[in-house]
Amino acid sequence: MTVKTIVVPLISLIALPMRFARPQPLRATGACIDVVHVYEQMTDFHPENQKLRDEIEAKLDRVPQLPFLEGVELKKFMLRQLALTEMFKNDRIAQADLIVMGSHGATGLRGIVGSNTQRIVRNAPMPVLVIKHHVEELKVNDLVFASNFSPIDVEKFDAFRPVIDIWDPKVHLLKVNTPKSFRAQ
Repeated sequence: MTVKTIVVPLISLIALPMRFARPQPLRATGACIDVVHVYEQMTDFHPENQKLRDEIEAKLDRVPQLPFLEGVELKKFMLRQLALTEMFKNDRIAQADLIVMGSHGATGLRGIVGSNTQRIVRNAPMPVLVIKHHVEELKVNDLVFASNFSPIDVEKFDAFRPVIDIWDPKVHLLKVNTPKSFRAQ
């Protein structure tokens, strides 16, 4: 298995250029990068919504000029009338192998993962790589697979394997217990 498609939410591109010193991390995968923006406005008929859409399209048009995307196959698109966590209803995104996000939290607090990133991590059917700090060269030495290890979750580990194949990191398995579904084993 290889990583063929990586989704990068446009909201995350604000943080990613600060994270990568050069395009190596994304180019090294050989994958196509799908840059997507999701917005919830119900209609384009209202002038304010059309203005917002025009601004988003202008941002998407500037994406290929970002230095860290140099030499990377790139597709960019917008999903309208969907909440951020509903983007996985889109067939192309649902079939992606990996999501890459930069994160610093909406308030910019260090050590905090932003609420958008949290929502993506919780709802994504594929692995999510969150890059929180500046990266000269992306080397992933350790990966955490957090799960409650139900039979379905064990199957989901297969979706995690392409990420392991890219960097060959040490994999840490983390059993997640919540008050609602606590198990002592």
